Amino acid sequence: MSEPIDSILHRNWVILTELYEEIGKKKFFVSRAKLNKSGFHTRYFTSYELNSKGKAYRYIYDFGWMEFSDKELMVIKLAKPK
Repeated sequence: MSEPIDSILHRNWVILTELYEEIGKKKFFVSRAKLNKSGFHTRYFTSYELNSKGKAYRYIYDFGWMEFSDKELMVIKLAKPK
């Protein structure tokens, strides 16, 4: 039996929260390798948005991320959930 989507979303949120607390900035960069190692699944998110430059942001509650490069994601902490 596969893991429920809500559990995956929650784990993704916990991973981003831990990184945010460790780094201490509302905007930070993290390697895909580090996220993959921690069990983060980029395919699971709660909402999606294109910015004015056509870049995709994926959101999970009060965090958003954008693919910055092939090896790195930019993560932002939102004031309130999307």
